[in-house]
Amino acid sequence: YLGYSGCDNFSVQPVLCHCQSKRTTLWMWYEWRERMELEDSSTEAYERDMNEVGTLVSEGKSFSEISRGMEILSTCEILAERENALRLRGKVSDIMNATAHPDHDVVIKGTGVDPIGPIPEWTKDISAIDRVRGAAKLYSRASCTDEAITFLEEANRLVSGEGKGGDDNNATSFVKAQILKELGNEYEKASTSESYAKALSCYNAAFTLFESSSHSTKAIETRLDTVNVLRRTRRFDEAEDLLEALELIGTSNDHNGGDSDAAFQKTSIRRGLMKGLILGMGRRDTESRGKALPILQEAANNADEGGFVGLRAAILNASGLIKYQMAGNSIDLLQSGAKDLDAAFRLNIYIGDARSCFQQMRNVGLIHAKLSRLTDSPELLEQAITEFKRGEKFLFRLSKNRIMGELLEIRFRLGESLVAAGRFDEAEPILSKVREERVNQADWHNEARTLELLVKCAYGMKVSGNVSVELSKRANQIKLIYEDALTNESKQERFVKVPITASNGRQILQTSSHLVKDVDLNLSMELQKISDSLFNNH
Repeated sequence: YLGYSGCDNFSVQPVLCHCQSKRTTLWMWYEWRERMELEDSSTEAYERDMNEVGTLVSEGKSFSEISRGMEILSTCEILAERENALRLRGKVSDIMNATAHPDHDVVIKGTGVDPIGPIPEWTKDISAIDRVRGAAKLYSRASCTDEAITFLEEANRLVSGEGKGGDDNNATSFVKAQILKELGNEYEKASTSESYAKALSCYNAAFTLFESSSHSTKAIETRLDTVNVLRRTRRFDEAEDLLEALELIGTSNDHNGGDSDAAFQKTSIRRGLMKGLILGMGRRDTESRGKALPILQEAANNADEGGFVGLRAAILNASGLIKYQMAGNSIDLLQSGAKDLDAAFRLNIYIGDARSCFQQMRNVGLIHAKLSRLTDSPELLEQAITEFKRGEKFLFRLSKNRIMGELLEIRFRLGESLVAAGRFDEAEPILSKVREERVNQADWHNEARTLELLVKCAYGMKVSGNVSVELSKRANQIKLIYEDALTNESKQERFVKVPITASNGRQILQTSSHLVKDVDLNLSMELQKISDSLFNNH
């Protein structure tokens, strides 16, 4: 590979990254250095470089602040997957020049060409609104949510005649509705309570404009966007009511306003996806979940026939996650869920959806970790560890302000699997950093879950002379969290409203009490006493 950056994350790079090849790969990597350096797969240089970029991103650096950061991540992802990969670092142009003219001395001359290049004449006819909106779409495609929001907010000001270059007389209500819908989509991606509220406001305004301009399919699409936000904020009854209202509209192909048959078909498939998600994820009873799977299967088939790749991937992801949640100890259902998630992952690789790829890697890792326990298969646990690590890499492509929650989640899962595999030395530093972030966020429940794993690490690292000290320290940190809950009404209220926090709390206290017993009997008894006081009635 020569003269290729690997940064075309929506086309060539994902294919190169995920295709198998036994042939030797040679990557010519340009650097201004006097001596050439040749690296190969055995040095683990590619994994090291990816981890360095990932660390900088997780510390808050953007790719614009990391020298060749995206290029390093993209190329190393390809090289790390190859059986035998070489990277030649140096003045590659010297080699090419010497190869083309072996009898000539190589001379490097600057060209003095403007790196931006001339601006084509035809671009002068693009309106300010279209330029800003186009930039927002590019940022959105590159998973730069913050930048996309900034540009769409500016486009909304322009279309309302509030900004320089805006013209309210020439801007149609349809264009404004589209901008509001796109802005709502970016707010939804931001995944905070404030951004969800902003998304709903945008969708409501866009729906009114689409409806008034007789674009019924666009109006239905926007209502489905609203249903999705309501579902994600766990307002399932509202989401279901709105979905049922939509069933009464457009049950026949009577759309107008220039909307295509394909667009109308897509809204019908999205209804199936939303219905399946509400039944499968919003309702806990077995009957509802049982109804969800055939609905999703039909929607996936229709998406496949219609060629809606991203939509089909979303449906398969939903199906896989629901199967995981309702599987219990059913190996067949877990394997079926893993198959759905793997298919969704491959589709999202082709369309370059990094966030969805992360979600599929996380979810399939959870399934393989559980299958490992049920089938006593250590190789499946190793597979889960690999999947969690791959999921982490996909996160590094996302906007720096949007990944911390997901990064902590997948690192927790990675640490959990490493503990299960007995790889305590690897798990301990990962989990320690996760715990530090949970403390900074005042997230006591997830801090306690992480401390439970750190207690297991300390217990498992028997070769260390400081094990008993570390074990007592971590167990005591758990004790402080739940000792406070004895008098903290906020924590007690959470145990009632979110029952999983109570069942997790009981397990965390009992595990810690058992493991610390041999080194600190009094602490062990105190932990058990707190568990009895808090959870005997739960």
